[in-house]
Amino acid sequence: MRQFIKVSFISLGLLGAGLLSQGGYIQAKAQLAQVLIEHAWQQQLDTGKPVKPWPWADTHPLAKLTLANNDKPIMVLQGADMSTLAFGPGMVSSERQYPVPNKVIFGHKDTHFAALKNLKLGDDIRLVTADKQVLDYQVTERKVVSEDDTHLLVNPNQEVLSLVTCYPFNSQIIGGDKRYLVQATRVYPAVASIDLAELKRPSIRF
Repeated sequence: MRQFIKVSFISLGLLGAGLLSQGGYIQAKAQLAQVLIEHAWQQQLDTGKPVKPWPWADTHPLAKLTLANNDKPIMVLQGADMSTLAFGPGMVSSERQYPVPNKVIFGHKDTHFAALKNLKLGDDIRLVTADKQVLDYQVTERKVVSEDDTHLLVNPNQEVLSLVTCYPFNSQIIGGDKRYLVQATRVYPAVASIDLAELKRPSIRF
């Protein structure tokens, strides 16, 4: 996974260089892609099988991401190579390599991941997966890292979601080597306490 993440870090920078030269076209493409990905997502939920968002796609929807400061969910694709990131955020996972699953989502700072700069410690993040799992996280760390710091994205002891984008957000420098990293730890819904005596008490009285 670490080698793939390193390639994804670099892909993010190279993609950013291309996006700077195309301006509004990229914004429009990003919005249209989300509509098509959402449509494929709904089909996946109905059929239980991966659905390409467009005929020539080499990826499919993997999750729906909701940030605390953004009411509109973001559709996330499988993988994080340049061809995927051109249309939307892409996710990779460590589930096959570590007993505790870590997920990493890469996205571009000028489109879907522009909202990352507004996330605060303690903010809630929700990830709904293609197999209908609802995973809740809470932001525990925000920092600027080098594109070589891929070891920061894998925690074998905790379920961590890492969101990565280019940095600085307002930079016009092409192909920078800095990344903005938001990490969130998995949280679980509180279980209401139950009075066992109440459970044993008959509900029908004579």
